[in-house]
Amino acid sequence: MEVPHVKKARLSLRELVYLYHDRRLFEKRMGYRCNLRSPRTYSEKIFWRKLYDRNPLFPVVQDKFRVRDYLREILGQERAGSVLPQLYFAGPDPEKIPFDTLPGRYFVKASHGSGWVIPVENGREADRQDIVRRCREWVNTPYKKEKLEWSYSQMKPMILVEEFLEENGKVPTDLKCLVFGGKVRLVYFYYDRFGTPAEAFFDENGTRLFIAGKHEADSSVRPPANYGDVIALAEELGRPFDFMRVDLYSIEGRVRFGEMTAYPGSGYYPYPREMDELLGSYWQLPRLE
Repeated sequence: MEVPHVKKARLSLRELVYLYHDRRLFEKRMGYRCNLRSPRTYSEKIFWRKLYDRNPLFPVVQDKFRVRDYLREILGQERAGSVLPQLYFAGPDPEKIPFDTLPGRYFVKASHGSGWVIPVENGREADRQDIVRRCREWVNTPYKKEKLEWSYSQMKPMILVEEFLEENGKVPTDLKCLVFGGKVRLVYFYYDRFGTPAEAFFDENGTRLFIAGKHEADSSVRPPANYGDVIALAEELGRPFDFMRVDLYSIEGRVRFGEMTAYPGSGYYPYPREMDELLGSYWQLPRLE
């Protein structure tokens, strides 16, 4: 496959200041200096992407509203509809959220950020004023500007209200698939993200990889029975990119879509150095002009 070219982005003075502090933070968190001239590790390559790669699809797939159109284009209307969560509201003004007509459980989230989400498990008792206040803060906040995550600066802030995806009354496990050149190489299982989080790692074949993490899950956890379907969908959605993280769920034998992320952890996830280098070896960066 021919490696595409990207033009070197020009950084403003403010961005150069962010870069200086970001590289110092990288060294502190990761334990080694970030080599941008010849990046080898997965983390270095995420950092390189933040600085140089202005792929016009990044703002599309990372925008939690516009990514729906991407799925319809890749999968077709019917298949996309089967994996996407139902959308109850989308708009820039949280005052217009139709609380009175929403179901009992739903998610409120911002389209232009990560981690900006409110799980509402009892709509009747929800503090509507607090939800509106938090949403207004999100809409007025540029996300990750200081982390040089360019694609977020290209998004129009929106508030979304979506279906509450659940399994057995709980938020389902996040299946975060790392897709390199159209192939899944690692899946990060993230359990109980709104409760007591735990994590586990598996390869594309379902073999457990015991990577030291913040909250390692019990050794008895296993991939879902439809793991092959999870891998296939992640690869289909991630195929247009040299690298993309595709987050999915397996709920009662059905694969559902979560989100797509071009800069996982902003390049700071503390993988062991050996794993950092292995993942980096899977990623063929575009050439810089």
